Amino acid sequence: MNRNRQRLSQDSILYCRSYALEAERKMGQILAKMERAKGGHPHQKARKATGNTTLPVEPTLDELGLTKRESADAQMLAELPQADFDKIKAGTKTRTTRPHSICSNPNRLSF
Repeated sequence: MNRNRQRLSQDSILYCRSYALEAERKMGQILAKMERAKGGHPHQKARKATGNTTLPVEPTLDELGLTKRESADAQMLAELPQADFDKIKAGTKTRTTRPHSICSNPNRLSF
């Protein structure tokens, strides 16, 4: 009975992680399409003046509530081929910081 319960717990964790990975991949796809914040003086103000209108400044990662690492990881997941991403979701492969080097160490998957 205890082994069955443990297996169900592992399956539940894997199922929840798959949803988190799908969301992170989608975020990476959105981030990759976004115009990058230019940095510097425009981001010291909420808006920049262009002629007689005020246009919003592109949001920084900080304004989006993301770190550089979270953004990079999400975009890495977005760049992976679907087959590799499916292996990560299934728990047979794990992600690394480089999209071209997926390892088989299950301890490297982190959230």
